[in-house]
Parts: sequence; C-alpha cells; structure tokens
Amino acid sequence: MFKKCFTLVIFVLCGCTFYKPSVKFMYTGEYGLVYEADSDGRRHTMGECYQLANETCFGKFEVLNKSERTFKTTSYGDDDEVDVSTGIDRTLLFYCKK
Repeated sequence: MFKKCFTLVIFVLCGCTFYKPSVKFMYTGEYGLVYEADSDGRRHTMGECYQLANETCFGKFEVLNKSERTFKTTSYGDDDEVDVSTGIDRTLLFYCKK
C-alpha cells in the first residue's frame, strides 16, 4: 500500500512540472524577437503567461496576440470505459520593447 501511495505522489509531482508554463522564441519580426508563452489552462492562468513575458523582457513587452482554446479529449479504458475531459490551452505572443 505504501509503495502504491508513494508512486502516486511522485507521479503527481512530476506531472505538475511537465505542464509548467513556458516561453519559446518564435521568429524575428518587424519589432524584433517575437516569443510565445503558453500554459495548460487546467493548471495555470493567462496571468502566468504575462508573468513569463514580464520576466523575459525585464518588464518591457508588448502583446501581439493572445488566445484561449478549449478542447475535449476522449480516452478509452480497459473495460470500454470512456472518459471525456475538457482542457484549455492559453498562448500569449509578445515582443520585448527597447
């Protein structure tokens, strides 16, 4: 029993780090380097995307686009159980001001 609980706790803790909001370079545009911050909306907010933009650009950034997309996923279990869950993807496209 302890072993199963310990494994579950480790799995949950690792799962939280996999869905951590992140920033990635997208392209060089008219305003300079353009980045995208994205987050899994089930665990994180758009505010965390703004926080990442703030950290990336040392407080000076301009938003080019932001979006929230809701989607459904369906998974099938061993006993023909169907599990439908709703997810949200949030993205923030931004560049650093000079």
